[in-house]
Amino acid sequence: EMLCKMGYFGGCLVYIDVGELDDEELLEPLILDTKTIKKGMIRDLKVIEPVNITPGTYNSDDPLADNYFKPDFWYIQGKQVHTSRFLYISKNDAPLLLRPAYNFFGIPDAQLVLDYVAHFVENRESAQELLHKFSLTCFGTDMTQVLQGQSLGDLVKRMKMFNKLKSNNGTFVYDKEREELMQLNTPLGGVGEIVTMSLNLLCAIFRIPKIKLLGEGEGGLNASSKEQMRSFYDYILGLKEKVLRTPLEDISKLIQLNLGYEPDKDLKIDFPAMWEMDEAERAELNKQKAETMVSLINAGIISQEEARQALSMDKDSGFSAIDPEEVPEDPMQNLEQERFEFEKEQVCSESKKDVKDEEQKSIWQKVKNVFEKK
Repeated sequence: EMLCKMGYFGGCLVYIDVGELDDEELLEPLILDTKTIKKGMIRDLKVIEPVNITPGTYNSDDPLADNYFKPDFWYIQGKQVHTSRFLYISKNDAPLLLRPAYNFFGIPDAQLVLDYVAHFVENRESAQELLHKFSLTCFGTDMTQVLQGQSLGDLVKRMKMFNKLKSNNGTFVYDKEREELMQLNTPLGGVGEIVTMSLNLLCAIFRIPKIKLLGEGEGGLNASSKEQMRSFYDYILGLKEKVLRTPLEDISKLIQLNLGYEPDKDLKIDFPAMWEMDEAERAELNKQKAETMVSLINAGIISQEEARQALSMDKDSGFSAIDPEEVPEDPMQNLEQERFEFEKEQVCSESKKDVKDEEQKSIWQKVKNVFEKK
């Protein structure tokens, strides 16, 4: 509700209701600590209609002061309330000298878009009117009597008869010697594009993609709103940081104080990104990660256990449930071991044979010793 009021009025105040207070207590600052706010003290957060808000006194002399062009208190239907008893929200901050004219809020989105809406409505109505009047019929006849100031009766009757018969199913007969009939058509090419362009400007003012605001995608075979949507989500994320961070931090402190706890300084607010990868993009990214890990393992920079640890910590890898310590056996390593055992058995059997040549027997014994040592 607070954000909706900001769009229509440029800003909004939310009153922190701590119970019944007299006029003097309303003018006292509200400090967010356990000494001021006790457990269960906060009753409500009330959105105040901006039409009921008037700024009080403010510092316009010292630009170095913290309260420069910031009201010390607000009038709520004539009742003075200290500014610290409100959550303040604003978006399009007005220039310094114009802030009093906007009640020390921002410029409303409704005001920014008003001119573009008016132009769109005007263009749409003009196109509709042009559609009804794009064809003009010119009737040429003898105007001598009319120009001499004589009666128009005959000419008026003639035109009434023409208008009565003027249709695709009617036939008009005219005197080819003294009358002439001509049709003038206004070209309608480009009129639709002008109306559409004036409508698309609304999307530009709000910085909302056309498919999101109007439900209509961009034209053309290669048109895609993917990048526009990503830019839109980044813009929304920036607005959250700019507009919502301070009010939400104050609300977080209020919730902790109302529960009887000291506000945790290490508790931070994080706005997650709205953009999410689709399955194809996620698969392509995982493929690149896998190729990088294989290169690092082959280069001896990381081990298989470290690679499995990285996969288990990546929630988008598809392998976050694996046990990093249970490294599967390498089938090539098993093959090498079997080959080694076979060759060892062959050497042992050869060394046991009765070899008469002492030199050859010595060679086999050395080979056997090497295998046993290995």
